[in-house]
Amino acid sequence: MTGPGNSAPQKMAFSIDDIFLWRGVPFPPGFDALSVTESILHAFETHGIEGVYLFSSTAPLEDDPSLARAHEMWTDAGHHIGNHGHAHASLNWADPDAFIEDVRRSERFLSPWLEQAPRKYFRFPMDMWGDPREKTDAVLRFLVSSGYMTAPATYWFYDAQFILPHTRAVTLGNDADRSKLVDLYVETGVHQYQLHRQQLTRVFDREVPLIGLAHGSAITAEALSRYLGRLLECGVEFVSLEEAMTDPVNAYPPPISTPMFRNATQKWSEALGHEFDGVPPTDVLLEVDAMSPIDGMDYDTVFGGMRQQAAAALGGKVDAAQFDWRKSH
Repeated sequence: MTGPGNSAPQKMAFSIDDIFLWRGVPFPPGFDALSVTESILHAFETHGIEGVYLFSSTAPLEDDPSLARAHEMWTDAGHHIGNHGHAHASLNWADPDAFIEDVRRSERFLSPWLEQAPRKYFRFPMDMWGDPREKTDAVLRFLVSSGYMTAPATYWFYDAQFILPHTRAVTLGNDADRSKLVDLYVETGVHQYQLHRQQLTRVFDREVPLIGLAHGSAITAEALSRYLGRLLECGVEFVSLEEAMTDPVNAYPPPISTPMFRNATQKWSEALGHEFDGVPPTDVLLEVDAMSPIDGMDYDTVFGGMRQQAAAALGGKVDAAQFDWRKSH
C-alpha cells in the first residue's frame, strides 16, 4: 500500500520504550504495565506487525519484580527485548563509568530475554548519546566490546508529552479531554511521520528506513491500533529493526554531539546543515499540556522530578533546558 504521491512504501521498524514508565510517573486508574502490554500486543497482532523490540529501563523491576511478566508476555508473542539502561538517565548527566555500570545493572534484570533476541541492541535513554563526544566514545567502546549494536530513534512525535494529560483526564473522569487526547495523539503521530520521512529524503536524497517509537503508556494502549492503521494507510511497510539497521543512516551515529533532546533525524539534519521545521509540534504540545489540570501533576513537577531522580542515581544532575519542546526550533 502506498500513500498519496508516494511511488513505494516507506519502510519503518517500530519499537516501544519504557513499558513500565519510570519511577515517579504513575499509570492512571484502571491501567498498569501488564494491561498496557496486553493492549499493545493486541494492536501489533491486529496489524500483522512482528518482531518489535521493547526498550525499558529496569528500575521499576527492582521495585516490583512481578512486572517482569510484561517481558514474558512480550517474548511469548514473538517480539524482542533490548537494553535501555536501569535508571533511564541521559549520558549527558553522568560520567561514562557510572553510565556503563547502569547498563550492566540493567542486564541483570534482562537476562535471559536479551539472549533470545536476534541481535543484542542498546538504546540510549531519550536518544541522548552524550555530550561532549568523549563520553559517547567511551560508552560506545564498552557497548561494542559487550556485543551491543545501538538502536537510534529516527522518528518520534513527542508522545511522552501526552502521558500526564491523559493520566489527569482519566483521573478526573474527563471523557471529552480523554477522547480529544487520543485523537491528537493519532493525528500528531501521522503528521510527524510525514515530516520525518520528507526530511530524511531531503537530507539524503533517497528513502531511508525509519526507526519509530512510542512509549508504553496508557494513552498508547488506547490509541496505538488507530495510529498504526493510519500509518499503514499512509504507505508504511513495517519491517524488522534488523532490516532497518542495515541502512548506514541508522547504523552509524550522527557526527554531532549535542546536550539537547534530539532524535537521529534532527541530529543528522543539524550535522549536514539542513533546517527541520515543524519538530517539535509546539502548538499541539502546549495545547495538550494544558488539558485536565491537576495541582502537582504537571510536566515540570512529575517529569522534572523523575529525571532528577534518574540523574541522581548516577551521581549526576539534569539541565532542564535540554528539553525545549515548548519552543519552535
